[in-house]
Amino acid sequence: MAFTSTMDFLLMGKHGFYVWSAYGISLLVLMWLVWQTLSARRKTYTRLQKRFYRDESSNKTVHPTGRQAGGVDASR
Repeated sequence: MAFTSTMDFLLMGKHGFYVWSAYGISLLVLMWLVWQTLSARRKTYTRLQKRFYRDESSNKTVHPTGRQAGGVDASR
């Protein structure tokens, strides 16, 4: 469909409101999905980082000598 002017293009033969609102809603949904994905990724990364540091701080490393950190014998 050829348009004679920019205004004809924007009005889309009396269907402009429907067409441009559909584009607007689609754009809003896509932006919301990107925001939600980035937000969930950030929260997951933070939660995993906290879990890693918590597990690492509570994990007692066994040294090659057979003793745990702190001088406790691992064989007991």
